[in-house]
Amino acid sequence: MIEQIEGRNSKLKEELVTTKEQLNRTLLDKDCLDQELTEQGEALRKSEMLNTELGMLVVNKRRGGLILCRQRTF
Repeated sequence: MIEQIEGRNSKLKEELVTTKEQLNRTLLDKDCLDQELTEQGEALRKSEMLNTELGMLVVNKRRGGLILCRQRTF
């Protein structure tokens, strides 16, 4: 009877260790994914900012070109 309890206790301890290892791996994976998500979010914000700036440059260049064209026709 005691041997059975000790055997069960030993098995439960092994399962606990295995479960803790799996939890630690999962938490590490989550941390890595969170970091990647943060980096991708920063990259997206930068690209959106650059896209806006480029759009503004295009608009300003077009306006400048229109102004030059109007000045030449007068």
